[in-house]
Amino acid sequence: MDRDFLTNKYDYLNLTIVSIFLVFWSFLYFVVPLSLKDSYFILIVPLFGILSYPYWVIIHDAIHTTLFSNPKLNNIVGRILCIYFGAPFRILQGGHLMHHGYNRTKEEITDYYDPKKSNKLFAYIKYYFWILGGLYLFEFLSNIILFIPKSVVNRLKENFKNQSPLKYNYISFILLHYRQIQIDALLILLFYGTIFYLYGKDFELFLYFLIVRAFAISIMDNVFHYGTEPDKVISGYNLKVPGILKYLIFNGNLHGFHHIKPKIPWYNLEKEFIKSNQKIDGVLWVQLLKQFYGPIPYR
Repeated sequence: MDRDFLTNKYDYLNLTIVSIFLVFWSFLYFVVPLSLKDSYFILIVPLFGILSYPYWVIIHDAIHTTLFSNPKLNNIVGRILCIYFGAPFRILQGGHLMHHGYNRTKEEITDYYDPKKSNKLFAYIKYYFWILGGLYLFEFLSNIILFIPKSVVNRLKENFKNQSPLKYNYISFILLHYRQIQIDALLILLFYGTIFYLYGKDFELFLYFLIVRAFAISIMDNVFHYGTEPDKVISGYNLKVPGILKYLIFNGNLHGFHHIKPKIPWYNLEKEFIKSNQKIDGVLWVQLLKQFYGPIPYR
């Protein structure tokens, strides 16, 4: 590897973290079904889906090109991480960048609904589906882009030109990286197809793992914005967590500050948070429970 790829101690730190994650996922994905099928360990595989949230935080830094100082290395590693995660890197990157650009607008908001335009029951079903796994399900299903001609996506983009700036810009971003996205989607489908094949008659245990992953990713995506003011693009909660946990989730609890300064990498986030005299808005566990109050009507 070109020594310019790793230029500071944080590059080496992140390379170590990435390596640990990939080795661990490889163990669950391949070693367990090949060598531990008859052990009790295979029964607890689903529980490890909860580790998908800290894994997402590392992917999130790659999305913001702050995982490594070298952009090329950042994007290569980001793509590898996302293959293991189950969705193409550029799909996740585009979606997250749209989140920053359209946060809390009516196009992006998921926890509010208009009682004059939406049925309350439908609003509740839609909301709970989204936070209980729907977000990750849509990310995983984005791999069907492999089978969609670019011309079809171009037409879809034009349909949104005067209807939805968010969708128009998101599809435009996807089209910029279409070939790469399709390559990654192919690799992901082959990758996960192989895993399910290896698990064989125990395939449901890996499916449960993905369900736990979907729950962890979807509910944590919602928790830092639930109930914050609509139409306030730069907003989000900074939530208190027990000391050691903030390091296990790579300061992902300081999400509101991240929206203020999205180019600060995870390892500098707490330091800059303190330096900027930012405040904690609540406790993570309390906010996790609050979001189960359900969708909020616009007033």
